[in-house]
Amino acid sequence: MISRIFVSGLELSAYLGVYPHEQGTTQTIELYLEVETDDSQPPNGADCLDRTVDYDRIADTARSVVGARHFKLVETLAESIARRLLQLPATIAARVRVEKLDCVGGARSAGAEVVFHRTDVFCEVIDDEIPTVDTLSTDRSLLIIGGGVAGLTAAIWAHRLGHRALVVDPGPLLGGQLLAVHRSMPDIPAMPPLTGQQYRRRLLAHFVRSAGQHLPGRVISARCDSQPLVELEVPAGRVALRPSALLICSGLRRRQLRVAGEQEFFGRGILASASVDTFRFKDRRIVVIGGGDAALENALILADAGAKVTLCYRRAEPSARPQFATAVAQHPRITTEACCRVLGFDGAAELERVRIDRQGEQAMLACDGALVRIGWLPNSEFACESWRDAGGFLPVGPGFTVGNSTAVFAAGDITGPGYMSVVGSAGMAASATRAACRYLDAHATAEPPTP
Repeated sequence: MISRIFVSGLELSAYLGVYPHEQGTTQTIELYLEVETDDSQPPNGADCLDRTVDYDRIADTARSVVGARHFKLVETLAESIARRLLQLPATIAARVRVEKLDCVGGARSAGAEVVFHRTDVFCEVIDDEIPTVDTLSTDRSLLIIGGGVAGLTAAIWAHRLGHRALVVDPGPLLGGQLLAVHRSMPDIPAMPPLTGQQYRRRLLAHFVRSAGQHLPGRVISARCDSQPLVELEVPAGRVALRPSALLICSGLRRRQLRVAGEQEFFGRGILASASVDTFRFKDRRIVVIGGGDAALENALILADAGAKVTLCYRRAEPSARPQFATAVAQHPRITTEACCRVLGFDGAAELERVRIDRQGEQAMLACDGALVRIGWLPNSEFACESWRDAGGFLPVGPGFTVGNSTAVFAAGDITGPGYMSVVGSAGMAASATRAACRYLDAHATAEPPTP
């Protein structure tokens, strides 16, 4: 049975506040504490205190947190109490409201409320907690190139199938494209909409629990003769690894225009994302470059936030889906520049202008910022040329193998644009890892690879 047990109106003295006059002195706070338990009553309905979380224990937990140190923010205090309450037996959720009394003129109190579930805490991990290694330590092993959704999922599945995998990624943060996804992703089955960072935290926690290991390094080359050979650049220098099986999940990066000023003004007018702090763009002139789904979607995000958007694309018509094209055409704050080629970015300390070519006629677009969304490039330069197609992707054959090798596999975005989604990458990685582990199991009695 699910029960909610609460303590209301608990007044305590707390060292709390960020302002100078709040340092070294206490102020009165009022707490509302609620825990949700999943076995508060025994099956036979007996009245047993030891089968529930009693009020005193809830209150004492809050008192111990409040008295431990000075908290600058009520939000931090509320989170700290909620995390401690989740450690109580049978507790599956905690709600904490912290109110500072008489801190706002005309109001009895002001504060913050948080709700934490056990899965939220269970799925959090600090990047420093991710185990890192210096080299490949086992003879019969699976080496995974790429620390995005596909690579981390592959490591999780390898552990489940009885193999320890090593993930090679330059870092410093694992997660791949998730690091750049700031809006909620509504299409992950059976999960609430999550931002890239939220999903990344869950994935990293699962990776750590699955004995995942990370080797920080840049892949210089990968090829295969009798077995895979991977050359890496690591902090200590260059190293060559010969894993028994290789799974490539190196993903994609955004395509660049490669014109004058693009690198110079990145972060100084050229935006990395339009979905972070969109309120900043109200009444600002933003040039969005590209004609695909991503460009038009970002143009709409910016325009809805109040920006004045100019959309530039090379073709006569955008290549985006019709619903995006229709929405852009009807939006009052978006103008378009078709058959337009960007020549460069100009300005002093910050970006001020985008130079364009309109079918032989050059012009300047005054702007406060620009966003480039012209597609993706696969991270495959290190791979053997025979493995890559004309676009640089690594198409897979039966069994998710790459090229004519039986020991090299690929999964995720690197295999082609048709798999570009979190769900697609994760599912493909699970299947490719099964194939790789079947290969490892079949060759378990073979001679160990030479270093």
